[in-house]
Amino acid sequence: MGIHSKVRKVYFLTKLLPSLAIRCGGYLAAIKELVFRFYVHGATGLNLYLNELPQFALKNHESTHLKIVDASSLKYLFELKKRILSNKNLDSQKLGYVIWAPNYVSNSAGIGCLYVLADHLNKKGFPTYLVGSTMSSPNHLAPLVSFEDAIKLIKFGFIAVYPETITGNPLNSKKVARWVLNVPGYLGGEKVYAEDELVFYYADGYKEYIKNKIAGKLYLPTINEEIFYNDGTPYENRSLECYYVGKSKFVDGYFDKSKVFEITRDVPPKRELGKLLRSSRVLYCFDCTTIFAYEAIMCGCPVVLIPDGSQKRENYVNGELGIDGIAWGPEEYDMARANIKNLGQRYQGLKSEYQKQLDRFIELTQSLS
Repeated sequence: MGIHSKVRKVYFLTKLLPSLAIRCGGYLAAIKELVFRFYVHGATGLNLYLNELPQFALKNHESTHLKIVDASSLKYLFELKKRILSNKNLDSQKLGYVIWAPNYVSNSAGIGCLYVLADHLNKKGFPTYLVGSTMSSPNHLAPLVSFEDAIKLIKFGFIAVYPETITGNPLNSKKVARWVLNVPGYLGGEKVYAEDELVFYYADGYKEYIKNKIAGKLYLPTINEEIFYNDGTPYENRSLECYYVGKSKFVDGYFDKSKVFEITRDVPPKRELGKLLRSSRVLYCFDCTTIFAYEAIMCGCPVVLIPDGSQKRENYVNGELGIDGIAWGPEEYDMARANIKNLGQRYQGLKSEYQKQLDRFIELTQSLS
C-alpha cells in the first residue's frame, strides 16, 4: 500500500469521529499533526508520533480540564494501529494501565497521586487512562475514559490499578495492582484484598495495617514546591495562627477559635495557601494523615498535631518525611520550631528514591500474566 493511500485511510478514519472533534479539540489538532508526520516521515514518523499523541492533544486542548474520551476515540487509536501500522515493534511489549480515581481536586494528596502516576506512566511510554472521574488534572497527562471504554482497554490486556478505597475488582481485570494510599478500610474499601493482586503501599506508616503479601513501596512526593516554600520570613514577623480539621474532628481546648484562622479543604484556594503559611507561626492540625502538615512546614510554619487515633507518634518519627517541624501536641512546639529547616533536604532525597520505586512498580506490573 502506498503512502498516499495510507494517508487517505487516516483521513477516512477521522471523518468517522465527529464527536471526537467536538469533545476533544486537542485530538483534532493531534490528528492533523499525525497525518503531516506520516506524510513526511512515513511509518517511522507515525510510530514515534503515536507515543506523543496524548501529550500533543493535551497541549492543544482549549478547555481547562480534559473531557471523557468516548468509545469512538479509543476505536480510532486501536484501528489506526491495526489497519495502518505495519511495524510490529511499536511498543508492543508495553502494557497500558487503567487507574480508578475519583474527580481530581487540588487539595487531596491521595487523589492527586493517582493523576500524577498516570502522568508519569504516560510519559514513560505506557498508555494510561483514568476511569471513575469526570474531571481530570489540568496540569498532568491524565486522560479520562468511560467505564465502558475502560472495560475495552482491560480486554486489550491493560492493567487495572485501584486505590485502597475501591472495593473488589469492578473492572474484572485479570491483572490488578492495588495502591494503598492510607490505612486499609479507613476511608472506605476492604481491609484485605484478593490474593492475586500486587499490593503496593504508599508510606511506611500504612505497611503494618496491610494483611496481604506486599509487592513493594511507591511513595510519590506530592508537595508543590512552587506554592509551598520558605522565603525566610523570621518567626517574629509571623503573626498568624491557623488550624485545619480536614478528615478528622475538631477538639476544643487547645486554642481560642475566635483568634485562630480556620483553613478548610476549599478556603483559601490552594494557590494562596503558601503565602498564608509563610505569615503563620503555627498550624494546629487535627488531621493526622494529611500532607498539608508538611506543606506548612515547607513554608516555615511549625505544625502542632492533635492526635486523632489514626496515627502514632512513632509513625511520624519513622516515616518518609520524618517529624522535623511537627509537634505531637503543644508541649513539643519549641522542638518542632527548632528543627523545621531539616525537611527540605529530606524531601529532595525522597524524589530521587521515588524514581527507583516507580521503575520497580512498572517491572512487576508488566510481568503480570
